[in-house]
Amino acid sequence: MEQPYQSPEAEIIHQAPQPSRRTAPTVWGIIFMILAVLGFLASIMGFLAIMTDSDNVFGLSRSTLVVDSSLSLSCKILLFLFSLALIIRARWVLIVGYIGLALSVTDSVFKGIVVIPAQASAAFSDAQAIGTYVGFYFLAAISLAMYLGLLLYLRGSELQKEFGLS
Repeated sequence: MEQPYQSPEAEIIHQAPQPSRRTAPTVWGIIFMILAVLGFLASIMGFLAIMTDSDNVFGLSRSTLVVDSSLSLSCKILLFLFSLALIIRARWVLIVGYIGLALSVTDSVFKGIVVIPAQASAAFSDAQAIGTYVGFYFLAAISLAMYLGLLLYLRGSELQKEFGLS
């Protein structure tokens, strides 16, 4: 019986090392890195605006605005480190993730207690005030879901082995 023809390329393809099938952490890492860089650029602009010409905005002192902006910048930096750890499969991914989650919650609580009520009271209409609250709650929920979702996802047994956590 005659063997079917196989080209030499087919044999080379079968001998080549196969790429890792665990691409989800890399994709999430790239997405979060893009979000972190864009958020960092926006936070830097806000920080520079506060440092250049604000003594009292929405009835908030400059020091309060600096604390709020510093928390926001820190969150973006930790999100960048978290995404980098996802991409390079670092063992410290969970540590950065938990610190990022804690800092993000701290930022949201500070912003929700101090900054957002002052912004809402300075709004020109009730619709703007409601929009301020809705936008804040929406972004806080996305941030919380993002960190919690990925941290729970990383607890899977395959990913524990892949990241060297088990």
